[in-house]
Amino acid sequence: MPRKSKQRGIILRVLKRARTHLTATEIYDAERNDLPNISLGTVYRNLKIMGQRGDIDVLNFDGSLARFGNNSYPHAHFKCDECDAIFDVEDPIIDEVYKELERTEGHSIFTHQLQFTGLCQNCKSKILGRS
Repeated sequence: MPRKSKQRGIILRVLKRARTHLTATEIYDAERNDLPNISLGTVYRNLKIMGQRGDIDVLNFDGSLARFGNNSYPHAHFKCDECDAIFDVEDPIIDEVYKELERTEGHSIFTHQLQFTGLCQNCKSKILGRS
């Protein structure tokens, strides 16, 4: 197994602190505090490696910029239509749906992309507060 680089360790730390999935540029901006000489290209290369290894969650929805998250376990997502933030959605019911699909259909499901959209709590509060 390849050694974890300093850059990858910092990327993971940035992703663990984030409440939502981040773009490469957002990760780069956060990383520059710890590694002022890091380049955006280095961030992209490390994100690609980490995504291929399954160390991080890589999202490409609706042709928008790729987003990256710390949770590499299969799960669903919620995307806010107002602020574009993407949150993890983990619920035992979702896991049961995939187990049931495997049982009834005979497929082996390795990964999935399930996305809910709407307003996050923060945006919903702002909008309702304006009324």
